[in-house]
Amino acid sequence: MKEVLLTKRIKARSLMKYVFIGYFAIFYPFIQLAAFFSESDAVSFTWNEEPLYGWEAILSAPLFGIMMAGMLTLMTWAALGVGIRLYAKFSIVSISYFPVTNNDDL
Repeated sequence: MKEVLLTKRIKARSLMKYVFIGYFAIFYPFIQLAAFFSESDAVSFTWNEEPLYGWEAILSAPLFGIMMAGMLTLMTWAALGVGIRLYAKFSIVSISYFPVTNNDDL
């Protein structure tokens, strides 16, 4: 059963983790897949203008994923923070959610 919570404002700090998880879940699989294809020169990974191939690329892919998700998170988080503050000045923020009914939902 869906419920609605009315609030004055959402803290920007709580938004950051959701934005990061979303970006990381989207970009990490593609970056890891590109690292697997770097062995055949289909995709090139570079670090300080040095190409990475094979295991070097595969092991550095999580770092690239975290860095890319982090940069995009900071930009999106800043925009969301400003947008929510402006929206909250003129309207009430409503959040739709599904409440936890028992411990089986966790």
